[in-house]
Amino acid sequence: MNNKEFAIGNVADGDIGQKDFLKKVTIDNFKKCAHCWARNLCVAGCPHENLASTGDMNLPHDSYCRYVKKIKSELIRLYLRLSDEDIEILFKKK
Repeated sequence: MNNKEFAIGNVADGDIGQKDFLKKVTIDNFKKCAHCWARNLCVAGCPHENLASTGDMNLPHDSYCRYVKKIKSELIRLYLRLSDEDIEILFKKK
């Protein structure tokens, strides 16, 4: 990407700063998500999308939050309707 804020190093020089980048984008740095019930299910979205839509890589757009909450709540609702047999089939190891 052509954005210095997202640079994680230079592979040619062997300078990989991935750890620093990951520290920046940890869910604990997303203040908006602090009390959200879905925070550990969505992990606050893509840092690049956040930057493009809100100007801050640690601030997801409201429409993204609404979308994720709707999808996750529907998935949870559907999962809770599964029978034991359905769950066994769903998680059956091959």
